[in-house]
Amino acid sequence: MTRYFAMSPPTPAAANWGTPGTRNQYMEIIAETLSQNNNLIFDEDVSNRSPRTQNAGPFEVAGDVTLHPRPDNIGYWLAAILSPSLSTPTSCTNTRQHRFKQAETLNHFSGETVIDNPEAIGTIAYDGLMVDTMAFSHDPEGRLEMVASLMGRSADISGSAGTPTFSTLNPYVFHMGVVSIAGVQNNSVEAMSWSIVQNLQKVPVTNSRFPARYKPGGLVIEGTIDISFEDLTHFKQFLGAAAATTPASDIDAIQLEIAYTEFTAIESSPCAADQYYKLAFDFPSIVFNTNAANINAQERVIQNLSWRALYDATNASAIVVDVVNLDIADYVDA
Repeated sequence: MTRYFAMSPPTPAAANWGTPGTRNQYMEIIAETLSQNNNLIFDEDVSNRSPRTQNAGPFEVAGDVTLHPRPDNIGYWLAAILSPSLSTPTSCTNTRQHRFKQAETLNHFSGETVIDNPEAIGTIAYDGLMVDTMAFSHDPEGRLEMVASLMGRSADISGSAGTPTFSTLNPYVFHMGVVSIAGVQNNSVEAMSWSIVQNLQKVPVTNSRFPARYKPGGLVIEGTIDISFEDLTHFKQFLGAAAATTPASDIDAIQLEIAYTEFTAIESSPCAADQYYKLAFDFPSIVFNTNAANINAQERVIQNLSWRALYDATNASAIVVDVVNLDIADYVDA
């Protein structure tokens, strides 16, 4: 069986819109739901109950790609929805740090899928792919999962399959994660989800079936946290302050940090104790929007909190993501 999804390094270049990139980054996906739509424009007239003719409408590509993030595949996806900075050395000799923040101009990339019989079917290739929403979820005692919702420009089925190579590193799982709320590590967190929503806006082109590069709308970063309900710490934060007992007039913003670390035998001491493979999400300024902690028979009480991230002037972003791995090159094709 030959199945894979591959992508090109994201590029910010407007001149490359509509030009397929080299799709050489093979992703360990779980599923993809990319579909194509002709958006046919049907004729209507009073002489017949059925349309007599039709015209091709605006071509659309849309769908999701689902995968478990690994130390050496997540960087390309983050570069497609956020703005990556240049990689910098860490205190170890062979690891690099890649930092990602919110961006005003988004990158685009090309992708392709191969489904079973590549000799007969070949590839389904896409250009002008952009990430509209990137959603992360982590169930108790499970793996971190990412779903990227894509919008694209066009499709091509004339290509041939490549020779994929895949990561040998493990995905991030629950016992690799540390969650800190307002600077305090919380080991009672059981499940989490968060999403980065770009609200992409389609830009029609008068003399083409294919859109111009999508424009970003309002950036929404929000999520939920399930915590074993052991004390009133986060209830008070929801009410507005660390010492609040009733709803406050002003809600204090706090910091949320979610960091996953994977140990391997590649790093040498003392780096094995402090720098390794890491995926860290920092939301410098969040506010809790809803809170619920309810009784259900004799079941444990779980507190559910929803939150939204605010723009942080110090970081010039509502989100800061750090990836530490062995990749020296950046994740964009300038």
